[in-house]
Amino acid sequence: MGINKNRPTIGFFSPSLGGYYLSTLCAQLRKQCAQRQMDLIVIMSHDSSEYEMPLALDYIDAAYIVVDVVSPAFVKQMLARNIPVVSATEEYFPLEVESVVSNQTTTVEQAFDHLYGLGHRKIGFAGTLFISDFRLRYEALLNCYRTKGMAYNDQWLFDLTDPGIPGGIEASELFFARNCECTALICGSDMIAIGMTRSMHKNGIAIPEQLALIGIDNNPLDQTSIPPLTSIDQGLDRMVTQVLDRLQARLAGEPLITERQLIEPRLVIRQSCGSEESLHDDHVAEPVAASIASHMQDSSELGLALGKRDYLWMIELSKLWGPFLKWVCLAQWQQDSEQLADKELLTLVDFIGDNYDTSVFDSYLNTQVNAEQFPPLHAAQDDSADLYYVTLIPITPEGCKWGVLTIVDRLTTEMDQAAYNMFYYYVVLISVYMQREALTDSARACERKAQAQEHKARSLAERLEVVANVANDGVWTWDLDHNVVEWNDRVLEMLDFVSEGDKNNYRNMPFLERIHPQDQEYTRSAIKSHLQDHSPFKLKFRMQVKTGGYLWVAASGEAIREPDGHIGRFVGALTNITEQHESKQRIEFMAYHDSLTKLPNRNALMERVATQMELQTDRGFAMMLMDLNRFKQVNDRFGHHAGDTVLIHVAQKLTEVLRKNDHVSRFGGDEFVFQIAAENDIEALALAQRILAAVDTTCVYDGNEIAVTGSLGISLYPQDGDSADELIRKADIAMYHAKSQHDKVQLYRSKLE
Repeated sequence: MGINKNRPTIGFFSPSLGGYYLSTLCAQLRKQCAQRQMDLIVIMSHDSSEYEMPLALDYIDAAYIVVDVVSPAFVKQMLARNIPVVSATEEYFPLEVESVVSNQTTTVEQAFDHLYGLGHRKIGFAGTLFISDFRLRYEALLNCYRTKGMAYNDQWLFDLTDPGIPGGIEASELFFARNCECTALICGSDMIAIGMTRSMHKNGIAIPEQLALIGIDNNPLDQTSIPPLTSIDQGLDRMVTQVLDRLQARLAGEPLITERQLIEPRLVIRQSCGSEESLHDDHVAEPVAASIASHMQDSSELGLALGKRDYLWMIELSKLWGPFLKWVCLAQWQQDSEQLADKELLTLVDFIGDNYDTSVFDSYLNTQVNAEQFPPLHAAQDDSADLYYVTLIPITPEGCKWGVLTIVDRLTTEMDQAAYNMFYYYVVLISVYMQREALTDSARACERKAQAQEHKARSLAERLEVVANVANDGVWTWDLDHNVVEWNDRVLEMLDFVSEGDKNNYRNMPFLERIHPQDQEYTRSAIKSHLQDHSPFKLKFRMQVKTGGYLWVAASGEAIREPDGHIGRFVGALTNITEQHESKQRIEFMAYHDSLTKLPNRNALMERVATQMELQTDRGFAMMLMDLNRFKQVNDRFGHHAGDTVLIHVAQKLTEVLRKNDHVSRFGGDEFVFQIAAENDIEALALAQRILAAVDTTCVYDGNEIAVTGSLGISLYPQDGDSADELIRKADIAMYHAKSQHDKVQLYRSKLE
């Protein structure tokens, strides 16, 4: 494994190399891998979330997946090779994949609290809710409203079709169409905010005077926006640091971390939010034009190169890329092999080496290479001290395999970020041209196969929907091969997602997304036990509804196991059991609690004492019994409602004075029994005095002031008895002695009997 056996190779799977978020992650990986002496292979999956080509798999020691671009089946393949995997999402559960993610909840809370502090009370959200991160950000906004007890209007949500500048323009148009009353907006990305700012200016809306904006990402373009954009920095540099730390730790033998590892964001305040203060980040935008010009030729040269229909444009690429380029190669998938799926072979078509010397590759041209060992990196390892940065770009028109473009350069931190951003743009552009060129050669069989699979999945979903309608349950299906969950309409309606927009956005949310945080861990365990050990999957947990509350559901499911043992699908049902659960809780509460004071009753105390005696036989405690003085006179004079008021008043005072490990129960009438964490009579007497002092108050009923006092007897375990009944009996004797002698408290002594 590894390009070089003396150092690890990191595989980075990304849908693209362009855009601020992805290019920044690439740049940070490049920089930190160079510092840590690691080789880096970047694999561009395009828009597919089903990447499973085994390219370079023999070289990769550890993998980092940004968003869910890799199929679960391929992740399983990497895990089977003992390749540790870290993901920027939680989408790969239940696989043994660590997740390092930006804390989306804190991200929005910081933005909301800042706007709230500036006086805004009508704060909206603009984002693409079909993307899970945006959906989590919107849920966090709703929770901010709930926390502050503020009313929220659904018209303040702008659910967009694009997460970039076009989405911001769309949000602006919706804002005007609705005559929206929002005074501030949190945008799911900086590019949405920038697009909205430009569109608002054209329509005469002043930012921030008429509408305050905050974005998310802290894109360098924020500083060039008019006005400069306030944004949330998600800490991408810290995220990459944590990812590489974890991958190195796993390679060193450390165990998997199952919990999410959260990267906390920070607010970068500029002018768009209307704040008078300014908290700029340390990032200073580079002089982009000058930086790019020093390393790369004019983009018109690239356009001329791309206009050629052969592959000589790769020669031009070496000029564009500058002195760091080692070589470029193009390979085509072996299309005529019946065993393609088993062998995954590529035929090398062309090589361009440093200084145009391709002699080192002559023996490889027009030969077949196993995908796991592609590209043939060992052929060009003339200097083992060189760190490698390998970019693999599969060319897959209409989802069918056509070829792979490979760019290899020396891994160094010398080139600036702006130059790399432009290079990423070129790479994406090149891949688009090649996709278009390869489209005419694509295999239509791939399309037919995909359609057949889609038809099969749709047929299964329809059958499950029929079952759900008959059973009056919600149904979910989990395609484990592709890690796609589908919730049927009954589940979504159960969670109050009734509009078509809501259903579209939440139809494929991850299984754990709306499960209560306290229920997630044992739900994870139940799923893993079912998949690994065939344990029945039946459990109850809480799920969050649209308004923020929770309902209880009973879940059951079954993994669909094929004859060879492969598990491709997990199917289950959900039933809303909130009413039954709450009814059961009420019954259980009544069985162990006093209906008037809500304190634990005699049953609860006796069970607790018996358990403590069984588990902690050598640890002492005090048993106390308290009786209210002249309580009968209160009932006789003011009536039983007054007596009830006094008992509730006393119960509240007792709850306030007792410590964490002390317990009080109402035994009936005006008797209260305590189990107190005290091992000797000095500790017991001290707390007894505090209890009586707390009770010694005045209770007001119907305008009448009723004086409340009590008398209290104490027995000690184990010296005064070895059972709860015996200890209570002796505490009762001590209490009656205290009452008859007009003392407030009395320890049990044998002479009292």
